Amino acid sequence: YARQGIDVPRKQRKISIHKIELLDIDLPFAGFTVVCSKGTYIRTLCHDIGKKLGTGAHLFKLERTAIGPFSIKDSLSLEELSPLRKQEGFLNKGVYTMDSALSWMPEYRVTDSQVGDVQNGVPVSISGSQDFLDSLAASSGIRVKSPEGLLLAIGSFQPIRKTVKMDVVFG
Repeated sequence: YARQGIDVPRKQRKISIHKIELLDIDLPFAGFTVVCSKGTYIRTLCHDIGKKLGTGAHLFKLERTAIGPFSIKDSLSLEELSPLRKQEGFLNKGVYTMDSALSWMPEYRVTDSQVGDVQNGVPVSISGSQDFLDSLAASSGIRVKSPEGLLLAIGSFQPIRKTVKMDVVFG
């Protein structure tokens, strides 16, 4: 549409800018960092800032430096990771388990009798306090675990049926 000069109206959404910090100005460029909620379009933020300043603006370069609990400062390049694989316990030095990588998601432990259903991708009934169920409804995924704490699947909560639908099943 843009190449044809057609404006597409942007749907407004509620976002949060937790922090915005100007790093440098070298006209016509300005560098800044933003800590924001999911759903924030940085390209749109740049456009809106330019509009407020009366000059216009667009995004020239974008680098994601963190998402959830993960920061680029804690990452390893392939060159740094390669020699580690020959060392004893290398998985503890640079690789997250799937469970720890998804630790921002709430977890639900199924009963022994539900494990087979989870492994076959069958939705399972879920119980808990209303606060717990509300937290599941607000989440973008649920870590579904065995009674012993083994990650079995990633699911999504179906509030009307009070079930978890399996989106990804492991093993």
